[in-house]
Amino acid sequence: MKPQFCFTILVSILTSLTFSAPAPQPDIPTSLAPRRISNALSVREASDVAERNPILTAAAIIDFASDVVNFIIDLVEDQAEKEGAFTQQTVQNLLDAYPTKNVIVYHDQDSYYDLTDAVHAHYELDLLLGFTKGYEIWVFDTG
Repeated sequence: MKPQFCFTILVSILTSLTFSAPAPQPDIPTSLAPRRISNALSVREASDVAERNPILTAAAIIDFASDVVNFIIDLVEDQAEKEGAFTQQTVQNLLDAYPTKNVIVYHDQDSYYDLTDAVHAHYELDLLLGFTKGYEIWVFDTG
């Protein structure tokens, strides 16, 4: 879940559990009455909820934190799947293009291979938040 979405869920939970009936409205002409764009709590209303029901607030905060952690875990898992798909697809494409050759795709800057008739390329795979991960790609006869 995205953090903004998590916050919206948190506010919705607080609203539905704490304010089961709408607050009475004074008789104000419709044109002068403040309009509420959504059911989201204002900062003051959220503060009032926290003062009246700290256990509910703590539970909502824990639930929100859990959603944030799960969101981060999902991002990391998606990234691992992306890296695996990249390496497997690269190897398969190169083997299809050069069926008599061997192919290595790896991420280890300290590795050294003694390869015969080798061609090397370096590729930076885009990661999250603008980071990249470098992969070494070798197509060779023997080694």
